[in-house]
Amino acid sequence: MKKTSVSLLVISSSMSLDELSSKLGRVSSSGSHSKGDAKPRGGQWAETIWRFDSDAQETMPAQNQLEHLAVQFPPAELKQILPPACDVSVDIALFFDTVNVSSTISPRGIEIISSYKAKLEITCYPSTFESNK
Repeated sequence: MKKTSVSLLVISSSMSLDELSSKLGRVSSSGSHSKGDAKPRGGQWAETIWRFDSDAQETMPAQNQLEHLAVQFPPAELKQILPPACDVSVDIALFFDTVNVSSTISPRGIEIISSYKAKLEITCYPSTFESNK
């Protein structure tokens, strides 16, 4: 079984999470944090990461989630309101309970990522899923 999560990340070394949310006009998703916040395993975050999840069903392929993200937060809108000195990434998280995992991104998916002028980050998490029996 595989589940997928696609998120838009805006990274800043100078702005807080509240400042980014205000500038971007949206509330951040879970997993966001401000520079200086405590890390779960000690230390502090060196930068603010504002996360915006696609909110598509986690069983949908990454391609569909990328398309959903582009509707929820259009790349052209982000370009107009993105604060200076911020980096943008698209994070594709793959949760899996098999030996290995893969995901295919079509040329249209690559186009969506490019339209954000974003880096692509792919994170894989070995996971255990509850059975729906």
